[in-house]
Order: sequence, then C-alpha cells, then structure tokens
Amino acid sequence: MKYIDIKDRIAIKALAEKWCKLYKEEEKNYSLKGALEIDQVEEVEKLLKEFPVFYSGIEAGKSEFEEAVSYCIGKAIVITTSDMKTIIQVISLKHFDDGLEDFKDSVSIMNKEYENTIVRGDEEKKRLDTLIVEFKNLGKSKKIEKGRVLEEIDSILTKNKELGSKGDMWKNLEISDSDKSMLCKRYKLFKEFQDNGSFSDDKEWVETIERMTDLNLKNIAKKDLSMEEKEKMILSLV
Repeated sequence: MKYIDIKDRIAIKALAEKWCKLYKEEEKNYSLKGALEIDQVEEVEKLLKEFPVFYSGIEAGKSEFEEAVSYCIGKAIVITTSDMKTIIQVISLKHFDDGLEDFKDSVSIMNKEYENTIVRGDEEKKRLDTLIVEFKNLGKSKKIEKGRVLEEIDSILTKNKELGSKGDMWKNLEISDSDKSMLCKRYKLFKEFQDNGSFSDDKEWVETIERMTDLNLKNIAKKDLSMEEKEKMILSLV
C-alpha cells in the first residue's frame, strides 16, 4: 500500500467519481461519499498493506509491472495506476464484509498475470543458468549438443528480454555470432533427420553431421534441397 496526502486523495476521489459515472456504477459512486467507522478504516488499511495490486499495460509506454495505489475513500476502495492518474477499479464497501471479499477476489484476478510472470521468470532464469553451465562443460567436438543448448538459450532470451541481450550472452559463452549460427544449423540438420526417421538404426550419420566441415554443412542445410538429396549428401560423407 502506498500512502497519499490529502491533496492526492481529493484528486483520486474526483477521478473515481468520473470513472463511476462513465461506467454507470451508481452504487460505487454513492459509496465514495460515505464514511466508514474508525475500526473499519483500520481494518481496510491493514488489508491494503497485505494485498498489494500489480498491473501492466495500462499506462502508455509502459509494459513492465507496476504497483498500483490502493486507498480507502469514503465507503470504497479505489485502485489507481502508480501515477494516480488512471482508475483501475472502485470497490464498494457499502456492505462491508462483502466488499472486503470483493477486493480480495479482484486482487487475485489482477495479480494472476503478475504472479505467473514472476514464477515463470524465476524458472526461466534457473534454466538459463543451467544451460550456460552445460554449454561451457561441453567439449569442442560436441557440436550438435552445443547447438541444441544454444537454441534453447536463444528461445529463453527471446521470450524474456529482461534476462539480458543475446549479444552479451554469446560474449559470455565466448562464441561469435557466426559460430553460434553454425552450431545451431548443425543441430537443426541433425533434428531434421532424427524427426524424419532417416538412418534411425545407423549412428554413423550422427557422427558425420558432427564432424562435417562448415562448408559441407551449409551446402546440405540449404532450404531448397529435398530430404532425399540431403540423405545422398550425408551418405557421400560417411
């Protein structure tokens, strides 16, 4: 819960009244003009401290999560954006106990995306750290496996930009963009044959993809080649 002074409280009340009129929330608008008992106010303020509200995508130019401002005004709880310029929700406390439960339900719904994002972000960070260690422990000859790890790292960084840039990651792993590209290309070629079921009983083709030169890899990995043509090229290198 963020504390606000009397001037901001008056401004928020005026915004809330406009919001209620806009959405035709007459009961909520009426609740803004009421007054709670002192012990009720204390209970609400305690609740607001225990249940912070997080939101994203409401303010222009902001995509990260922000903590909302929640305040007891009259017989209502008013939730605004962090700059206190936009109303997110007004919850009537005309029926006090029911109103408190409505607030808890609203917070649960609004915070679900935030909680999922935080949990997912923590899991992705742990997975990324594991992959970094895995990559650094792989020998130089494990090119296919290195490509697999790099593909997953790339995917994580694409979805979670807050975890860092790809350029910085490749520097950390001591590989150039071209090296990264070739390792991923090698893994994708292996995966293509694996998914297709080609040479399923012959592991020699895996070793061939592992040790082939970058030039041969580029030629075989061309998009306009059929699987049959690629198989013939692989067999010629066995």
